[in-house]
Amino acid sequence: MPVGCEFVCKNEKCKNYNTGFSLIGPWAIGNIDAVIEAQTLEANKREMDGLRQKGQTHACIIYPNVNNVKVVGYRVGKWCPVCKIVWNYDILTSEPIEEALKKELPSGCHKCSGKVLSFNEVIDSSVECPVCNEKLQQNRWFVNEGSGETKNEKS
Repeated sequence: MPVGCEFVCKNEKCKNYNTGFSLIGPWAIGNIDAVIEAQTLEANKREMDGLRQKGQTHACIIYPNVNNVKVVGYRVGKWCPVCKIVWNYDILTSEPIEEALKKELPSGCHKCSGKVLSFNEVIDSSVECPVCNEKLQQNRWFVNEGSGETKNEKS
């Protein structure tokens, strides 16, 4: 099941107040052209077309996958707590997700070589704002792949 978490700064004195970043757990990806074609919102199509023009070849599949975009792999997010940056990795495979996740992903940050954390490791720990260093609020969500229903949970 596709999952994600938004990390938001709630420190009113911080210049990043009410902003933050998202980190996703393993998420099915498809060919970017097929994902764009499946979009119903013009704004999403324009945004993804911009990514395609920058050389992006794959995109996260939007659920529910009513157009049956072919899954060609999975995007996995990792977090570097030192550099305070999200790294996304695409695993291209036709294997089921359980097998795909056994593939070796970088364990070190591309900038500092420090350990990067998986989605589960990040949501189990506290993440600090890159500006004010206060703990960020977590807003977790997941998608029911069959219905497209999104559920939220704050922590």
